[in-house]
Amino acid sequence: MGASSPFALCMSKPTLLFYDTCFYIDVFRGRIGEHETPQGPFLVVAHTLVLMELWQGVRRSGEERAIQDLEGSLSLIGASLQNYLDAGRILRKMSERKWLRSHRLYETQNDVLLALSAVENNSWIVTANRRDFDKIRVFCPVPVIYY
Repeated sequence: MGASSPFALCMSKPTLLFYDTCFYIDVFRGRIGEHETPQGPFLVVAHTLVLMELWQGVRRSGEERAIQDLEGSLSLIGASLQNYLDAGRILRKMSERKWLRSHRLYETQNDVLLALSAVENNSWIVTANRRDFDKIRVFCPVPVIYY
């Protein structure tokens, strides 16, 4: 991959990295290759919210096995109790700014929890969801790699 790739990242120290649900869906649908990953000294982990969303959305043969493989091969991280409390505060602020519509609350609350958990765990998130994460980053300085 060339230097213009969204995955061309130089990290100064080893850290954690996890992929948002949209990345795995894009892999499952053949829109991106599994080999297209960020470059740098990091450990790939799986977030329990991402696995929950993936399990919820299994639609094709092979996806269930792929999710089982992720569960079995990667270390897991999850949102803490403090993340849930802080997410409520951030979601309220987003609502006050009219950035959050009730029909998108479920999706957005999971993204806020992912962001807070990433900060707490010194993790990067790889996502295509620029619309939500750009807004979340106003309240939570989460390191994001957009693809």
